[in-house]
Amino acid sequence: MNGKSVAAGLWAGFLSGCVLGFFLLSVQLVTGVRVYTLLINIDFMPFLLPLFSSEWSQFLLHLLVSCIIGMTAVYLSFRLSWNYWRISFSLSLFAALLYFPLTKLSVTPAPAWNDWVAILFWFSGHMLYAVVLAGLIQNKKRPDMDCSP
Repeated sequence: MNGKSVAAGLWAGFLSGCVLGFFLLSVQLVTGVRVYTLLINIDFMPFLLPLFSSEWSQFLLHLLVSCIIGMTAVYLSFRLSWNYWRISFSLSLFAALLYFPLTKLSVTPAPAWNDWVAILFWFSGHMLYAVVLAGLIQNKKRPDMDCSP
């Protein structure tokens, strides 16, 4: 991957992660369903808590993961000539499916694994993430952004 494709992946991941975070935060503030808390929660990894003890630092960790997803999506769309919509929705679906283990691992109060309202909000947010990610990659995809090794 060259510098332009890395930058495109980082930018797409960062913006998509912000959209997802603010969507789930808004849902939580309006409805009380703790989907944003679930998004940034890391209490089941106690070794990370000293480094990421505040809500902002946990949100930044979420954005870091999102940037990695963005770079992965750009890489796959160029290197394997996959459709960026398919890639974005596949990666987002994988992330959304983490709802189930995260609800089980969470020490902090989180939605139940079978809370259909929370599941609907969580999956809706991750599909929104996929749309934003794919749209940003589509707008950045140019021939000069070669991802060959």
